[in-house]
Amino acid sequence: MEIRPLTVDTETVELDVCTRCGGVFFDYFDGEPGALARRLEVSFVRRGIPDNPVHCTDCEEPMTLTEWLDNGPSLFRCTSCMAIFATPEMIAQLAVFTVEPEPEPSWFARLWRSFAGE
Repeated sequence: MEIRPLTVDTETVELDVCTRCGGVFFDYFDGEPGALARRLEVSFVRRGIPDNPVHCTDCEEPMTLTEWLDNGPSLFRCTSCMAIFATPEMIAQLAVFTVEPEPEPSWFARLWRSFAGE
């Protein structure tokens, strides 16, 4: 495991990088993973397959494969400390993933909510 610095909006974040597969561990407090993935350099990631099962570098707990924000790319997530591990392929998917904002409710829906007490 190797630690690489990454500068995001004038702040330097240290990311743990797997030297074997090029995957990256995002700690919970590193920042929003999609924004970090968009800042990673192409030469920073390599192809490969992570060890199975993947274990968290912080708390050594096994990580489970879950969808990011319920409809995003699949990422390995620690259920104990909420850290994330992403392979190079997952990082590429995460970098282009966007969350669609909820549409603004119509004036009738807003009026109905105000009278209904919601």
